[in-house]
Amino acid sequence: MSNIFSNFANKFFSSKSSPFWYSQKDTTRYLKMNSKDDILKAYNSCSTLKSIIDHSSEVFSRGIFYVEKNGKVVENHYIVNFFNSSSILQNDTFQKEYAKQILLYGICVIVKQSNIITDRKGIKNAFILEFDQTEIFVKEQYKTNKDAKDIKNINEVIEKVEYTNQNGKKDIYNVYEDILIISNQPLFIENKKLTCNHRLLAAEQIINVLISAYELRIYYNRKRGGAFLISKKTLNAGVNERIFNQESEEEALKKALNAQTISEDGAASNTVFTNQSYDTKALSLPLTTLELNKGIIQAKADLCDLLNFPLPLLNNIEGTTFDNKASADKQLYTSLIIPMWQNFDNKVNNTLIIDKSEVFKTDFSHIEVLQKDKKTDLEAKNIETNMIILLNDKIKNGIITTEIAVNILVEDYNYSEEMAKKRLIKTPKIIENAV
Repeated sequence: MSNIFSNFANKFFSSKSSPFWYSQKDTTRYLKMNSKDDILKAYNSCSTLKSIIDHSSEVFSRGIFYVEKNGKVVENHYIVNFFNSSSILQNDTFQKEYAKQILLYGICVIVKQSNIITDRKGIKNAFILEFDQTEIFVKEQYKTNKDAKDIKNINEVIEKVEYTNQNGKKDIYNVYEDILIISNQPLFIENKKLTCNHRLLAAEQIINVLISAYELRIYYNRKRGGAFLISKKTLNAGVNERIFNQESEEEALKKALNAQTISEDGAASNTVFTNQSYDTKALSLPLTTLELNKGIIQAKADLCDLLNFPLPLLNNIEGTTFDNKASADKQLYTSLIIPMWQNFDNKVNNTLIIDKSEVFKTDFSHIEVLQKDKKTDLEAKNIETNMIILLNDKIKNGIITTEIAVNILVEDYNYSEEMAKKRLIKTPKIIENAV
């Protein structure tokens, strides 16, 4: 019995102070966010962040690459083939992996594996280097941002790209021939390396609120309520303290209780019997008092704001309706995904397209949530049709002329003059002569 309580004291009380001094061990870990390695740790540790990044990357991959020349789509274009031929070493498609790198780090390093402009037949595929394992070194003369402020071509600044592969070896890439770098954040030079301001570094407190709140709930679940102070009760004279008269009865109940509980090591007993009378007092605050759910919801909202991700798209958010989700789907495209597509298209056109009559584009016309609302569109067309019928009746009855009706359709319904004339009858001769 003495060993049991001495173990309890070692875990929860300071031996150098009063036995009533409470000193519970830290049950959570604080994740510093100072580097790209920390960002990757946060992605793997915080389920909310991982959900946002993975869902946004999947949505980004719904865009379809194509090249247009003189208004017509070029079939089987080499650049489209290059991006669509994802390496088997990368689990996701090129679009998903690209979006993940941009969302996590604000920068993506793409290996061309062949010169796709001069050696189109030798094209293999686009391979993305995980930025947490990648270093971009600048040339000796460009040690600071001031030294490189007038340079417009990023390739002039970079000396080499160094990638640490799975075997721990360094792979070196030549920028002009092998590498394409795309970023949606301002780039700068630090310690002779090119990098950018990773947006997620600003999420340190938000992510730690989410991680610590979940870990605290797990701790409470495992400890079934947290920590307790156990003290002896004053015994009443003449009271028999033993609970059971027979050892077999005690052992039977002990086994039954242990079957209903979970021990920390999976084997040790969680049930202690004593013939002494003890009292317990909770030292940890109840979960309801801590209001962890409120903190989690607020942290999720803050993380969504930082990443331009609509809050209703996250699971278990109270008050989410179908209409809210439909609106949020559209918001995700307009505020995050479409700007990412446009940034990617511009970079490809500026660096890989040689024939200026060709334009690389991402097509998203097939995405339903971005289409006009069919019901609203039909209602608008019915209003226009009824107006055209009414105008033709007024022309026929001599109330207005065709010229006035054309002006109404042009000014109020955005018709061109030519289209308006096609939908209206001409002023009858008898009325025209009278006028």
